[in-house]
Amino acid sequence: MQHLRNSLKKLWGRIVTPVGRCFREQKPLFESCLPFMHRNGQTGMSAPLIFFILFAGAAFGMSRAPGKVIAETFDASWTNRWAVEGDSVVTAADGQIKVEKKFPEQVNTATIWLKQKIPADFVIELTAEVFETEAPNAANLNLIFSAHEADDSPVQFTRSGDYPEYHKFPNYIFTLVGGIRPGHSRVRRNPGFNLLSDRQDIRSEPGRVYRIKVVCNAGRIQAFVDDIYLHDVIDPQPLPGGRLALRTWNSTVAWRDIKIRPLNGNEKGETLCP
Repeated sequence: MQHLRNSLKKLWGRIVTPVGRCFREQKPLFESCLPFMHRNGQTGMSAPLIFFILFAGAAFGMSRAPGKVIAETFDASWTNRWAVEGDSVVTAADGQIKVEKKFPEQVNTATIWLKQKIPADFVIELTAEVFETEAPNAANLNLIFSAHEADDSPVQFTRSGDYPEYHKFPNYIFTLVGGIRPGHSRVRRNPGFNLLSDRQDIRSEPGRVYRIKVVCNAGRIQAFVDDIYLHDVIDPQPLPGGRLALRTWNSTVAWRDIKIRPLNGNEKGETLCP
């Protein structure tokens, strides 16, 4: 029995796992199976069994094809994964990324781009903290997503951080603001700074921690803050996948517990709750 288990384990490693990897990485199927088929001439294994194993490997790979969950820890290598625009002090420690002003009187900006492309249909969940400060604090929490340049090329991380710059190329922006300013939460589509949804009955405050969830699902955008269902809008011409950014203005804030995952086939088109 132990011999059989060892043989099956070796078989899995030689065929099923490599074939599954080919499907996930979109490589030719026989890139993995030909070497084994060549060796099969000495093993005497039947052709039907080989093809059964190949299809099992294909199924194994396809089940993982939708993509991995991104769970950001903001370790020492975080700058390899994120790009910063703006004039703020941005630091990462203890599992979070924090934005502060260089000077108390400064009106600061920061846009922190995830370099990895995010698919069109995804869920992001994160914790955002607004710190109490003596300096003016707008408690400004923004999320930019599905972003790409006007020519459909990847976002160039070269902007100054000035807000109007982000209104000129395709993206969505979720906002939750308050502090020293009138509060609201909105969803907009760019270019054009087009308002898709507006909630004036909520605001962010210094000294608070918020749990934020945004779902982009086949053109439907849902947004939740602390399990409050804030936005549910449908874009009849949804943007494709693209880059995602954390953004703030005139605030001292931090983000942590960031998890991003692609939607699977069963979830697409469905209503996702907090």
